[in-house]
Amino acid sequence: MKINGELLEAMRAAIAPLDTPERRDAYRRGEFNRSAAVKNLDLRYQTDLAGAAGVYRLAYDAGANDRHVETALRRIVPPLGFGTEAYRA
Repeated sequence: MKINGELLEAMRAAIAPLDTPERRDAYRRGEFNRSAAVKNLDLRYQTDLAGAAGVYRLAYDAGANDRHVETALRRIVPPLGFGTEAYRA
């Protein structure tokens, strides 16, 4: 992973205030834009948090690419509890 420990911690600090129980529950219920098209709820949640926190700019400025960011997000954001399946049963 091209993202070093310092950058990982900066990403974690930017995302932490946004990763709230209320937001997690809303995503579990499918209360977000274009929820019907989601195939991987955890990835969608992680990328939405990253976008809202502005961590893509931090990562890209450090030379990371999308794969590096996705790997870092899996380490930073705990799964919502549905594995890799969408919320729909």
